Amino acid sequence: MRFLLALFMMNAFFVSGLTAANKKQETSVVFLEKDTEIQGIPLKAKEMVVYYESGKLQVGVLAKDFMICGVTFPAGGTLILFESGKIKEGMLKDDTVIQAVPFKSGKPLLFYENGFVERGVLADISIVQGIKIEKNTLLNFYSNGNVMGVKPMEDVNIQGGTWKAGKIISFYENGIIQRGTLGADSSVQGVLYKEKTTLEFHNNGKVKTGIPASDTELNEMVFKMGKPIKFFANGQLESGTLAKDCIIQSKKIKAGKTVTFKDDGTFKK
Repeated sequence: MRFLLALFMMNAFFVSGLTAANKKQETSVVFLEKDTEIQGIPLKAKEMVVYYESGKLQVGVLAKDFMICGVTFPAGGTLILFESGKIKEGMLKDDTVIQAVPFKSGKPLLFYENGFVERGVLADISIVQGIKIEKNTLLNFYSNGNVMGVKPMEDVNIQGGTWKAGKIISFYENGIIQRGTLGADSSVQGVLYKEKTTLEFHNNGKVKTGIPASDTELNEMVFKMGKPIKFFANGQLESGTLAKDCIIQSKKIKAGKTVTFKDDGTFKK
C-alpha cells in the first residue's frame, strides 16, 4: 500500500504542476500536521492525503479503526475512496463476511461504487455460486456480485457438466458458465462431451463449442468424435467434422470433411 501511496503522490504532484502552470486549482496533496477528521474519517498526522479535483477525499491513512457500512478498517491502513465518498479499497481489520463470502484481513479488498466487492482474498474454504473453493484464493467479481471465475477444490456438477477440480471455470456476468474443463464425459444439451477437454457456452447458456466423446448424430449427420463441434447462440449447428459420408442439401460430402452452416441452419460450405 505504501507503493500505492507513492504512485498517487507522484501523479498528484504532476497534476499539481500542470495546474500551477495553468493557474486553475490548488494542490491536491497535503501532509497533515495532526490527526484530522475529514469527511467524517479520522486521518493520521504526517501521512499523505490526496484529494480529487472537486475537493473530495481520495486517499488517506486512518488514525484509528474506522467502520464503513459495517466493515472495520484498521488504524494505520490506507483507505481509498470514490469521489462519491464510497469505499473503493482498503484492508480489513478482521476476517469479515461480505455478501456471504468470508474475506481475509490484511489483504486488499476492492469495491465497486455500487458497494459490491470487486476483488478479495478468501479467509476460509468457501462455497461461491455452488462451488467449493480453497482458502487464500483471490477472487474477482462483476459489479452485480457474480464471480468472474473460480478453481474448484473438487469435481462439481453445474450447468449439465462435470467440471474438473483445480481447473478454472469462467463465468459471464449473468452467472452462466463461459468455459471450463470437464472432469468426466458429460452429456450437455444432447451431446456427450469428452473429459479433460474445454467446453464453452454462449451467455444464454447454449453450448458454443466442445469436443464430442463419441461419434454424434445431429440433424441427420454424424460428426466425428475428438473433433470440435460449434453452435450458434440460437442452438443451430455452426460447424463440425463428418464421421460418415452424407448428403447435405443435394450435395454429397465425404467423411473427414469439416462442414459449416449459417445461423438459420442452411448449408454454407
